[in-house]
Parts: sequence; C-alpha cells; structure tokens
Amino acid sequence: MKKALVIHIILISIVFITCDLFEEEKNADVLGIWTGAYGSNGTLTMEIINEKYIIIFDDAVGQNIKHGYWERKGNELELNNNSSKATLSGDKLYLFQYIDNSNNRPNTITLERKVNAPKHLTILRINNQSGKIIYNAIWNNISFYNNVNNNSLIPGNFITKDVDPGQGYVFFNFYDVNNKLINARTNQVIIISKDNKEIFIFNDYTIITEIGNIDNNTNSGQLGSFESVKE
Repeated sequence: MKKALVIHIILISIVFITCDLFEEEKNADVLGIWTGAYGSNGTLTMEIINEKYIIIFDDAVGQNIKHGYWERKGNELELNNNSSKATLSGDKLYLFQYIDNSNNRPNTITLERKVNAPKHLTILRINNQSGKIIYNAIWNNISFYNNVNNNSLIPGNFITKDVDPGQGYVFFNFYDVNNKLINARTNQVIIISKDNKEIFIFNDYTIITEIGNIDNNTNSGQLGSFESVKE
C-alpha cells in the first residue's frame, strides 16, 4: 500500500509539472517584451516571462523598475500589484497600471510587442517537490538554483534552463536528518536529446548517493530520510 501511494504521488507530480513546463507554449502570444510611449519622451517597457513581469518606466525624471507576478484569465493578465492588469487585443497589449502614477506616468497605455519570447528547443527543468532545500544543484556545469536564496532551490520551486544535449547526474548539497551538510548526486542519469524538454523531480523518495566523504562514498538512500555516517 505504501509503495502504491508513493508511485501515485510521483505520477501526480509528473502530470502537474509536465503541464507547467509547457505553459510558455500556451502563453506564447503574451510572452516577450512590450513597449509604449507616453508624455513627451517617456517609454514604458514591459517584459513578460513565465509567471513574472518586469515594468520599466523611463522618462525625464529617470528610471523606475517594478516587478511581480501575473495570472492569466482569458486574454487578461492580472498583475499582483495594486489591482493592475493587462489586456491582450489583437497584436496590442493594453496596460492598466496603478504601480507608479507619479510624475504623470500613465494609468493606461497601449503596448506593442518588440521582442517575441525566445523559442526554447532543448531545455531541462529541475523541480524540488521534496521537503529538503537543495543547494548548488548543477547538471553538466549548468547551475539550477536561485542566487537570491543562497544558491538554493526551495521546496515547491523549480528552475528551467536552456541546455545542450547530453547526459549526467545532478550534483547538489543538502542537510541530512542530523542537520549535517551533505555533498551528493542523483543515482539517476539525466539524458537530454536535441530539441527535447526534460523534467527531473526531487521528492523525498529520490535515491541519491553521498560523495566527497571518504568514510561513506557509497552511501545511498532516499533524500527525505538520508543519514550520513556518524563521525
């Protein structure tokens, strides 16, 4: 029963993460860089990427950069900042913003797309569905961590990168059940072919191997309950 439950949980995670990986294809009509003019010499630039946006006001007063998250409902993007939103109509994006209205910066502005979203061909997503914080995750010399959060990939988060085709382990650090920092790698070799999209999911049952410990270099076990050798 326990084994069946574990498999069921893993399958559910794969379904949801696979769907999430292809969000960029579903939102291809809004992803990219949009710009619009305001006032005598002002320019508003809005970059939309998966789940996040960046808005840059650039005028005689100077630059102001704002960022946040968005959620799509039909042709409307709800921005998580002061009830602001953007509506797609044809090849234009109508931004209704209350993020910065100082210095005559507009509440409403029409934006045109200048740069389409880049087409990702060969990509790898590493998703942390475990209860552990993953530090310094690297696959084939490509980092999969957030520099803002101490080079970590926290539970519930993921990192997606363009990669070259290849194969290799994921090398990373984490704290075991005794709060000891462990150097480890996945037991699974991740293989990515050209023009493919692959997902690797860390969960509490992921089998890993400790490395860099001369007393226990062959120590393997599940990530969630892993214990290094006692000194």
